[in-house]
Amino acid sequence: MTRRMENLELALRLRLRLTNGPIDQATAERIAAALDAAALAVERA
Repeated sequence: MTRRMENLELALRLRLRLTNGPIDQATAERIAAALDAAALAVERA
């Protein structure tokens, strides 16, 4: 479980670094929705 959380953190860091600046609103909303969905799945497990 810890490895998967670390993988998520790394993926987010790389995504933000590769954009060379702030991400656009639509991308931020998609990422937030994916994180919310994952949190709900964990709560229901």
